[in-house]
Amino acid sequence: MFGFFLAASALLYKNVSAAIRSGDWELAVSRLGSWEYYGETLSKSEPFVTQSILHYAITLDWSYDGSFVKPLVASLVPLGDIVVGNVETISGYINGSLFEDVGYGVASNVWAEAYIYGGWPMFFVYAMVYSSIPALLNRLMEKSKYYHQSVFLSILGAILLFYIHRSGLDNAVNMAKRLFLFYFLCTFLSLLIDALAASLKGSVQYDRLPPHNRIG
Repeated sequence: MFGFFLAASALLYKNVSAAIRSGDWELAVSRLGSWEYYGETLSKSEPFVTQSILHYAITLDWSYDGSFVKPLVASLVPLGDIVVGNVETISGYINGSLFEDVGYGVASNVWAEAYIYGGWPMFFVYAMVYSSIPALLNRLMEKSKYYHQSVFLSILGAILLFYIHRSGLDNAVNMAKRLFLFYFLCTFLSLLIDALAASLKGSVQYDRLPPHNRIG
């Protein structure tokens, strides 16, 4: 019961807090005391939306004729919208088909995308690739010489293993690309600062830290 209360509070927080901030206490109390409102909020929550996408993709046996490569290329390369052009993503196709009356962004389901692209064979390809990511990241973290590399790999893992479940493949790839660019920028600035410090070594005391104590 305590766990249910915490989960319900997390789902109801946004709408109830909006009523409280506006001073409409009657509305806030009515929402907290309405089982129908609890059920409506739960059925419209993000986990239910993502699962309904997978449900309809399989039960309706959806297929998609759009390009699998173009959205990924647009997500991978810098300024992809300019290089590749404006391409329809499968997330947009799904949301337009299921939630055409919704005027805001809706979470996606990467497993539904896999099924729509190529049925069960593509679904299992996605599963095999997804299952190999933790082992690969763990191996890279074991071989990393600096703490900041492990931090980078941890954030990359959060994107590719967790956040991908509500963002879709192309959006997760786009986020990973931004993380790589940010990481390379930080690495470049770190090397530049090291070079400047080394050039000023004669006038400024500069003690190089051991590799595992460095963060950049």
